[in-house]
Amino acid sequence: MILNALGPASWARWHAIYRSASVGWGVLFVLDISPGHIFGELCYFSAWQMVFAIDNSILLWTAGLLISAWRGWWPGVALARAAFLHIAWDFPLHHEYGRAHFWPLPGWIYESPLSYWDSDHNAAIIAAITGLISMLAAFPFVAGSQVF
Repeated sequence: MILNALGPASWARWHAIYRSASVGWGVLFVLDISPGHIFGELCYFSAWQMVFAIDNSILLWTAGLLISAWRGWWPGVALARAAFLHIAWDFPLHHEYGRAHFWPLPGWIYESPLSYWDSDHNAAIIAAITGLISMLAAFPFVAGSQVF
């Protein structure tokens, strides 16, 4: 495993973070709170909006990336880069329910003309593009290492 190559101390820290995240989602499972309930009802409450603002904050992820790179903590760098990939895809696809991507700076939230789930805002087209991108991204793993 790649993380083992980073050494036992790095693996232990990465595993602790993974365990913490799993516990967070595990609590929702134990409490029988479905993702549909979270994203259909709870997400409109200010506490959940704060969670989404923090985990979609370009400023916080930039700080996390810089600190992780400075400290040489490569799992943190990978996590921040994955967050940026998520934000890059998330940012242009939220109509009427955008995230505060520049939290903790107050105010501005981008309202996209597109939505990944609202059919009134081209969700079917977005779904087709997402499916195509996913297949292209998976192709090297399915076809084997001879592709490149």
